[in-house]
Amino acid sequence: MMICPYCQAENIEGADECVDCGESLIDLSVRVPASSVEADPLRDRIERLWPKSPSTVSPNTPVSQVLQKMVDERIGCVMIVDGGKLVGIFSERDALMKLNIDAPKHFSRPISQFMTPDPVTLETNDKIAFALPG
Repeated sequence: MMICPYCQAENIEGADECVDCGESLIDLSVRVPASSVEADPLRDRIERLWPKSPSTVSPNTPVSQVLQKMVDERIGCVMIVDGGKLVGIFSERDALMKLNIDAPKHFSRPISQFMTPDPVTLETNDKIAFALPG
Protein backbone atom coordinates (compact mmCIF):
# COMPACT_ATOMS: atom_id res chain seq x y z
CA MET A 1 0.00 0.00 0.00
CA MET A 2 1.02 3.59 -0.62
CA ILE A 3 0.24 6.36 1.90
CA CYS A 4 -0.94 9.71 0.51
CA PRO A 5 1.43 12.43 1.82
CA TYR A 6 -1.42 14.96 1.80
CA CYS A 7 -4.17 13.17 3.75
CA GLN A 8 -2.52 9.95 4.99
CA ALA A 9 -5.06 7.75 3.18
CA GLU A 10 -3.97 4.32 2.00
CA ASN A 11 -3.87 3.88 -1.77
CA ILE A 12 -3.04 1.00 -4.06
CA GLU A 13 0.65 1.01 -5.03
CA GLY A 14 1.06 2.89 -8.33
CA ALA A 15 -2.20 4.88 -8.09
CA ASP A 16 -2.11 8.18 -9.99
CA GLU A 17 -4.28 10.06 -7.50
CA CYS A 18 -5.45 9.62 -3.94
CA VAL A 19 -8.79 7.87 -3.51
CA ASP A 20 -9.69 10.14 -0.56
CA CYS A 21 -8.39 13.64 -1.36
CA GLY A 22 -7.84 13.40 -5.14
CA GLU A 23 -4.29 14.79 -4.97
CA SER A 24 -1.82 13.58 -7.56
CA LEU A 25 0.40 10.72 -6.43
CA ILE A 26 2.39 10.58 -9.66
CA ASP A 27 5.49 12.15 -8.13
CA LEU A 28 5.93 10.53 -4.75
CA SER A 29 9.54 11.54 -4.36
CA VAL A 30 8.24 13.34 -1.28
CA ARG A 31 8.73 10.95 1.62
CA VAL A 32 5.82 10.22 3.89
CA PRO A 33 5.70 12.88 6.61
CA ALA A 34 6.80 11.58 9.99
CA SER A 35 4.63 14.04 11.94
CA SER A 36 1.87 16.59 11.56
CA VAL A 37 4.56 19.30 11.49
CA GLU A 38 5.87 17.77 8.26
CA ALA A 39 2.42 16.96 6.84
CA ASP A 40 0.70 20.31 7.44
CA PRO A 41 2.54 22.28 4.70
CA LEU A 42 1.66 19.54 2.21
CA ARG A 43 -2.01 19.66 3.15
CA ASP A 44 -2.77 23.22 4.31
CA ARG A 45 -3.35 26.21 2.04
CA ILE A 46 -1.57 29.58 2.23
CA GLU A 47 -4.85 31.22 3.28
CA ARG A 48 -4.55 29.39 6.60
CA LEU A 49 -1.57 31.62 7.43
CA TRP A 50 -3.81 34.73 7.19
CA PRO A 51 -1.46 36.66 4.91
CA LYS A 52 -1.68 40.45 4.94
CA SER A 53 -2.44 42.39 1.80
CA PRO A 54 0.81 43.22 0.02
CA SER A 55 2.29 46.68 0.22
CA THR A 56 2.68 48.20 -3.24
CA VAL A 57 4.52 51.04 -4.96
CA SER A 58 4.78 52.19 -8.56
CA PRO A 59 7.94 51.51 -10.64
CA ASN A 60 8.83 55.24 -10.52
CA THR A 61 8.82 55.48 -6.72
CA PRO A 62 12.24 56.69 -5.49
CA VAL A 63 14.40 54.18 -3.63
CA SER A 64 14.39 56.38 -0.50
CA GLN A 65 10.57 56.30 -0.28
CA VAL A 66 10.47 52.53 -0.76
CA LEU A 67 13.08 51.92 1.95
CA GLN A 68 11.23 54.27 4.32
CA LYS A 69 7.94 52.49 3.59
CA MET A 70 9.54 49.14 4.41
CA VAL A 71 10.85 50.50 7.71
CA ASP A 72 7.60 52.27 8.64
CA GLU A 73 5.43 49.22 7.85
CA ARG A 74 7.96 46.74 9.26
CA ILE A 75 7.85 44.63 6.12
CA GLY A 76 10.51 42.74 4.20
CA CYS A 77 9.34 43.52 0.68
CA VAL A 78 7.07 45.61 -1.50
CA MET A 79 5.31 44.69 -4.71
CA ILE A 80 6.01 46.92 -7.71
CA VAL A 81 2.72 47.46 -9.55
CA ASP A 82 2.21 49.30 -12.83
CA GLY A 83 -1.31 49.84 -14.12
CA GLY A 84 -2.69 47.17 -11.78
CA LYS A 85 -0.16 44.58 -12.99
CA LEU A 86 2.59 43.11 -10.83
CA VAL A 87 5.88 43.90 -12.58
CA GLY A 88 8.40 43.29 -9.81
CA ILE A 89 9.27 42.89 -6.17
CA PHE A 90 11.83 44.71 -4.04
CA SER A 91 12.97 42.87 -0.92
CA GLU A 92 15.44 43.25 1.90
CA ARG A 93 17.69 40.95 -0.10
CA ASP A 94 17.54 43.31 -3.08
CA ALA A 95 18.47 46.18 -0.77
CA LEU A 96 21.48 44.28 0.54
CA MET A 97 22.66 42.82 -2.76
CA LYS A 98 21.90 45.72 -5.13
CA LEU A 99 22.16 48.83 -2.95
CA ASN A 100 24.22 47.86 0.10
CA ILE A 101 26.44 50.69 1.41
CA ASP A 102 25.82 52.70 -1.78
CA ALA A 103 22.11 53.12 -0.99
CA PRO A 104 22.32 56.89 -0.34
CA LYS A 105 23.77 57.40 -3.84
CA HIS A 106 20.63 55.79 -5.30
CA PHE A 107 17.94 57.38 -3.13
CA SER A 108 16.47 59.47 -5.96
CA ARG A 109 16.53 56.70 -8.59
CA PRO A 110 13.34 54.74 -9.39
CA ILE A 111 12.87 51.42 -7.62
CA SER A 112 12.35 49.74 -11.00
CA GLN A 113 16.12 49.89 -11.51
CA PHE A 114 16.70 47.69 -8.43
CA MET A 115 13.62 45.46 -8.24
CA THR A 116 13.52 41.78 -9.15
CA PRO A 117 11.31 41.72 -12.26
CA ASP A 118 8.48 39.29 -12.99
CA PRO A 119 8.31 37.46 -9.65
CA VAL A 120 6.69 34.04 -9.47
CA THR A 121 3.50 34.26 -7.45
CA LEU A 122 1.18 31.91 -5.60
CA GLU A 123 -2.51 32.19 -4.80
CA THR A 124 -3.91 31.90 -1.27
CA ASN A 125 -5.51 28.56 -2.18
CA ASP A 126 -2.10 27.05 -3.11
CA LYS A 127 -0.48 24.70 -0.64
CA ILE A 128 2.02 26.12 1.85
CA ALA A 129 4.65 23.63 0.63
CA PHE A 130 4.87 25.46 -2.71
CA ALA A 131 5.98 28.63 -0.92
CA LEU A 132 8.83 26.91 0.90
CA PRO A 133 12.35 26.82 -0.54
CA GLY A 134 13.16 23.46 -1.95
